Amino acid sequence: MRILLIKIAALILFLFGISETNAQINLSQTFLNRLEGNWSTDKGKSFGMPAVVTMVCKKSLDSKFIELSYTIEMSAADGKKHVFEGRAFYKPVSEIQFVGTWFDSGGETHPIKASHDSTTLTSLWGTAETKLGKTLYVFSSPNIIEIIDFIMKKDSSWKEFNRNTLYREHR
Repeated sequence: MRILLIKIAALILFLFGISETNAQINLSQTFLNRLEGNWSTDKGKSFGMPAVVTMVCKKSLDSKFIELSYTIEMSAADGKKHVFEGRAFYKPVSEIQFVGTWFDSGGETHPIKASHDSTTLTSLWGTAETKLGKTLYVFSSPNIIEIIDFIMKKDSSWKEFNRNTLYREHR
């Protein structure tokens, strides 16, 4: 019985240590903090159609996550409007790595693993069983970001399907 109690205590201390490590990663000091704000372009193009693209990024859920909301309002040649909406929640797991989940108006949900270098956040999303995608968030300045979406083809190469440059709205 005593050995069991020692093992349980060790497990609790181990789990507490993990929680403390994650808590020490300050969301404000991560690359994701650079995404915070309202972003948009009215000169976008998505799926071959002119588009208005908006992205809102903010701290969420007691500042444990960055919530990214993404909307594309496309205008088809016949005048019909098509709207695509997505939302992701990102959480830092180290200074350069993040995990998250994506939800969209197509009813899809994808796990996300992301990392960054000095100018680019690379988000790998999906699963081998469903589909795999990649989104790059590339900063050309603090107030200009290019978002490029790819889908993995059967031959494991990447096919670009969306690219837009968004501008930060001034606060």
